[in-house]
Amino acid sequence: MPVGYHEFRFFGGDGKYYLSHFPMFSSIHAFQYIVEVELDKEATQSIAKAESEDLTRKRRYQLSPYRKGSVSSNRAEDEEDWVLPDTLQSGKVINGDIFYFEDRDRHIVIRNAEVKIKEIVWKQELNPKFPRPTALTYILFGTPKAAFLAHQISAPPKPGKQETDFDQVLSLETVTTSKGFSPVTAGKLVIASGVENLEKNKLQPKQQIKLNFLGNEQEAIEVVVRDELQMEQLATQR
Repeated sequence: MPVGYHEFRFFGGDGKYYLSHFPMFSSIHAFQYIVEVELDKEATQSIAKAESEDLTRKRRYQLSPYRKGSVSSNRAEDEEDWVLPDTLQSGKVINGDIFYFEDRDRHIVIRNAEVKIKEIVWKQELNPKFPRPTALTYILFGTPKAAFLAHQISAPPKPGKQETDFDQVLSLETVTTSKGFSPVTAGKLVIASGVENLEKNKLQPKQQIKLNFLGNEQEAIEVVVRDELQMEQLATQR
């Protein structure tokens, strides 16, 4: 597999941080990856300060990988390319800038943050041969105090179909289950029964919904969506 330049949505809560890869239906980017990460001390402090200043929770943070060392006047010269599955493995360390956009301007939170991959929350190749879920399906992960949903992406629509797929990450306001919600390190699939897997049906902030665990529809979880952290329509080419 050829190397490529990969960028990520960065988010977290309850002392945990995550990266969600920006996927595309093309060979080097055709993976849905969510990983839990650890930051170095300086990066942790910088993120905490940035989040404390964001009283309206409008900032959406990204991480772009760069070679560790001096910062060139043209930051693109420092970009670090890798083979995604070879790099996003538990224990490996990547280096990059964490930033957010405001009025189209890039605001740097910290440069050259050291980011260690702690756990693989979700990894799935976007393969046209894989079946696409018919019901609206999300990946549940996080902790009782900071839980998240990411829309499951599996494959582009079949030729001739007009629907698009989408990359969406949501934070949750409340989570209730009959068995109690314990921290989820590895993502678990949950479905909105009877809701078709289309972008027009995606979950929205403040929406309250009951979701069933895939493979055990008797077990359900009720959530209230807090914020939409990531939303991108994905191209449908195969």
